[in-house]
Amino acid sequence: MNTAERVVHFLRQRAGQYFCDDCIVRELRLSKPVTRMTDQIGRGSNMRGSGNRREVAICSRCGEQKLSIMTLPEKLN
Repeated sequence: MNTAERVVHFLRQRAGQYFCDDCIVRELRLSKPVTRMTDQIGRGSNMRGSGNRREVAICSRCGEQKLSIMTLPEKLN
């Protein structure tokens, strides 16, 4: 599974919860930032990205208000 697939899987398993890029990197133990990737996922620029929301929100993990992303629960089917 590549990094983008890992991020999408992580978000889908936690649908309805926002996560900032920093927390995604920490949770998945990634070695590089994911900002460009989460921007693309949030825009739906690839098929895996549909049903995601990218906006300033409170991260479910760290509790900080930051640019975050979530998978919309109703888009999982």
